[in-house]
Amino acid sequence: MLRSDCNWKKRADCILLIITMMKALLVLAIVGLSVGMVLNSGLVHIPLDALYAVLPLGAVFAGLYMIGKLLEKESATFDQEQEATARRVSGGKESTGPGMAGEQNTLAGSH
Repeated sequence: MLRSDCNWKKRADCILLIITMMKALLVLAIVGLSVGMVLNSGLVHIPLDALYAVLPLGAVFAGLYMIGKLLEKESATFDQEQEATARRVSGGKESTGPGMAGEQNTLAGSH
């Protein structure tokens, strides 16, 4: 069901959260890969063997960051398609705010 009263502040908060999460993943990936390479190369010897898991964790964070960047364009395209669909359903009225004109429950029609 489409709603005409979309909460734009909530949507902006979600976008800000995603941007912050992507930056955090990038920082964790860079730190994890660089510290892991230094530890595994033998330049620094630390007797704690658990720290050698830093390199694989850095690789995991780098993979998550890359997946997020790949899905960024798809997410923007999906938002544009949903906005166009909402405008078409509402009779061609222009939306008053950024993004979608309303929320659509896509799972409701799949039963």
